[in-house]
Amino acid sequence: MTILQTINFVFFLLNLIFLFVENLWICFGLMIWVGLMAGCSYVNVMYQILESPLLQANEKELALTITTVGNDLGILLASITSTVLGATIFHQEI
Repeated sequence: MTILQTINFVFFLLNLIFLFVENLWICFGLMIWVGLMAGCSYVNVMYQILESPLLQANEKELALTITTVGNDLGILLASITSTVLGATIFHQEI
């Protein structure tokens, strides 16, 4: 899973630099792929926490809570950053 995410990152970084994918529908399909990979990673982490023989029940609950809070904070931070950049630096690009 990590290797596939790394390949996604490298592909989109190279596309950002060289702009070789110009078709909107191809980009749309690639974004669906990225979303599916992110969902698989999320589910895999939750499964690994729940099935870990090294953690007690209360430790699993704490780990799940911390993971969920971290995920939500990451989404919030990405949304705020996108909003601020869209209103300031990238305002002229739209």
